[in-house]
Amino acid sequence: MGTAVLGSFAGCAQFDQSASGGDGSNGEATETEAEADEPTGPYRAWLPEPDAFGEDHYYFWYIDYAQLRANESHFDPEVYDVYTEDEALFARSDFSAADVDGAVSLTPVNDGNTYAVVTGSFSATAVADSLTEREFEEDRDIDEYTVYRNPGRGEFGVKDGTIVLTGNPDSDHVRTLIETKNGEVSRYTEASEAMATLLQPVGPETFVGGDTSDPYTDEQAEPESFQFAGQVGYSFGETVDGDRTTREIVVLFETADDVDMDAIAQFTGSDWFATSTDVSSKQEGRMVTITAELPTDEFYAN
Repeated sequence: MGTAVLGSFAGCAQFDQSASGGDGSNGEATETEAEADEPTGPYRAWLPEPDAFGEDHYYFWYIDYAQLRANESHFDPEVYDVYTEDEALFARSDFSAADVDGAVSLTPVNDGNTYAVVTGSFSATAVADSLTEREFEEDRDIDEYTVYRNPGRGEFGVKDGTIVLTGNPDSDHVRTLIETKNGEVSRYTEASEAMATLLQPVGPETFVGGDTSDPYTDEQAEPESFQFAGQVGYSFGETVDGDRTTREIVVLFETADDVDMDAIAQFTGSDWFATSTDVSSKQEGRMVTITAELPTDEFYAN
């Protein structure tokens, strides 16, 4: 099951960049469970350490559907429909984007599957009835969730207001996500200093995403395609506020010496920023932050 429309930068292939190996971390992150549940990143509590997927890295993205709906009139209608008519999420149950507050999707690079968490105003009973009609059967309980399984279609962990889902019923990663949220599995920001650093500047924005990676080599570097030598991760946050959208991109390098602001300038001068204004970038140690604004009606409009 794919949920590739759960993102904005995430929807662009060159930003969906994972690689196996280390993440350039200088040590373990120290984020507490309370910090992970703060409004600055409610999605963070659902992100397990990569090792839980048998990976060194993975990509995630998040949509705040409440903010999305509040700005509907400012989007290009076709772009808005892409986010609110996601068949991978909504065609499998009787709820719609109107019932959803937020959705986070996780894509381990080697696993080949996408895992997602959807929160909103739906009831467990309504979702269970819908799944039963679609030939899912009640399989087991995991903590406060009831898991429904169809061997050919996936698994759903369901409770009032929350659904944890996967198209891979043999992975048991519905359990992984539930136990991560409940604090039984270490989180990405606890296991990876790089991810903890990348998410520090990113708050409760309309669209959020991020990834860690092995350091890119000189041969892999393609600045106009958002790949820089020495890069070990990135994050982005995009806040839609009426007819303007603010974009923040954070690029993390293995060391401060790896930062090449000329390469960053190649990126900010590329077609990705053709409709943006007030584009700026700054270096702080081994981290570079790029900010820009664009008209909301040009947000990934074709």
